[in-house]
Amino acid sequence: MKVFYYYYYLFYKKILDPDPRLAATLGFTALVGFFLIAVLNIAFAYFFCFDFNKYYMIAVFAIIFLMNTFYFFSSKRVTVIVKAKPMFFNSHRATIITVLIFSLFVISTLFWVGDYANHIRDHCR
Repeated sequence: MKVFYYYYYLFYKKILDPDPRLAATLGFTALVGFFLIAVLNIAFAYFFCFDFNKYYMIAVFAIIFLMNTFYFFSSKRVTVIVKAKPMFFNSHRATIITVLIFSLFVISTLFWVGDYANHIRDHCR
């Protein structure tokens, strides 16, 4: 979690964002929110044949945003994370590749999870 936040922070700092803390918090919130929505959508479709509609998705984003805001943005944890410079495998390159691949995977869930969950729900009925 800290590694993803730190590398999002570095990305937004490098592109000269006026507030990289806020941008990294929002980017990390989107990443976690999309991932959690994908997992919940598939799980609810598989186990309960339940349609995870847009209102539940908005609620998940709101909860994740509040949690990340209190955890990162309104505390001194960002300073500690930036000074610690966390990495995976003690390699800057491996960490960038890992963060990039996982981020692209999570973003791709926007395109395929809905169809997959609908396919699961079609077999329930």
